[in-house]
Amino acid sequence: MSSIRLWLCVNLILSLSVSELRAQEITFLDSFAVEGSDIVVDKMGYLYSIENERIIKYSPKGDSMFHYSNKLLGEIDQLDVSLALRPLIFYKSSNQIIVTDNTLSEQVDQTIPLEQLDWQQVTRIASSFNDNKVWLYDQSNFELLLVSRQLEIEQRSGNLLQIIGLDSIQARQIKEYQSKVYLNNPKTGIHVFDVFGTYYNTIHLMGMDDFELYNNFIVAFKNDSIHFYNAILFTEKVIPTPLSDFDSIAVQNALIYILKKGKVYRYRIEESR
Repeated sequence: MSSIRLWLCVNLILSLSVSELRAQEITFLDSFAVEGSDIVVDKMGYLYSIENERIIKYSPKGDSMFHYSNKLLGEIDQLDVSLALRPLIFYKSSNQIIVTDNTLSEQVDQTIPLEQLDWQQVTRIASSFNDNKVWLYDQSNFELLLVSRQLEIEQRSGNLLQIIGLDSIQARQIKEYQSKVYLNNPKTGIHVFDVFGTYYNTIHLMGMDDFELYNNFIVAFKNDSIHFYNAILFTEKVIPTPLSDFDSIAVQNALIYILKKGKVYRYRIEESR
């Protein structure tokens, strides 16, 4: 490649990077009251608030719709709504995954009792888009597993300490998105796998509390800032959150939801090109 062509390519990449870095701004839309200390949002725009053993589902307009509670299983550790018609509720202390429908009605015949496979240290779960399977992170073996509803192991990563070369992993989140699986280990970053559990690469966004996936961006949250990381151009933009000391934050469909003191504030991500 000639020096002129190389110079043009480099400048094109730099101009695209600058464009992407300028592309994210957020604009306030509205707010509404909810109960709970944590929130998640599904792809259809329904919001779920979580408080101890209770879940409330709200419409996109903020109206309370459905409730779920099971005091026998203890406190809810995780609610996964990646599949809006099949939310998963994970009880780590009881080693159970409860499958519900879109009205938060428990599907008894689909409950996943993890203790049947002697997995006592499953710490994180995630829905898979592959035939309603479930991703699990097994802390005892430092392994990512894909299991069927019949608890058959479909895919497994092997020991990630050996494969990635780490001293320890404390998985905070797992997410499947566009045929890849993302595991957030705050000390080392976000580790990426294919849908067969094969290690792909590591995105060195460390110390992140949580993250969401939006178009080509990993949207991560740290302290009082929002990090937009472009997974294609490897660029990053950091903007302050409009609210400090919030309780929970979520991203879905170009909208950011921030929960603070019983109220959800909704913002739109603007693409200002």
